[in-house]
Amino acid sequence: MQRNDARMLGVRFVGAMLTYVPFMLIQGSVAALLPPFWALPWTILVVYYSVTRVPYVVADWATTRWSADEHGLRLRSGWPLRSDVTVPWHDMGSLHAQQSYVARLFGVHRLTAVVGAESRSTLVLEALTAADVQRLTAWHAA
Repeated sequence: MQRNDARMLGVRFVGAMLTYVPFMLIQGSVAALLPPFWALPWTILVVYYSVTRVPYVVADWATTRWSADEHGLRLRSGWPLRSDVTVPWHDMGSLHAQQSYVARLFGVHRLTAVVGAESRSTLVLEALTAADVQRLTAWHAA
């Protein structure tokens, strides 16, 4: 079992900052307009939001492992509620490799495996190298 590429942390960090920086600018403007008795609740809200960004950046990377061979794809993720899914290649309808602008800067891909003919569910692997994407698509095509 292998972990997603560590560059996923960079992709997630940039994604969080694209949301967090505008939030901080807006919250500073709003905080200046609030009456003094709202200062403490507003500060608690801002601190809570800031603290919850750390698990967003780190949790998936730290708890996700995947493996693939000629038989199929296995994905383990989550803590404390662990999910362990194994899907044979012949049960996958398609594989889609995607890159956001941020992922392109970091040189990683997101691979989505559509399970079943009716697209009932998907498996998503983030921050894969180009070599991993090529290897997985070759196994799926075989």
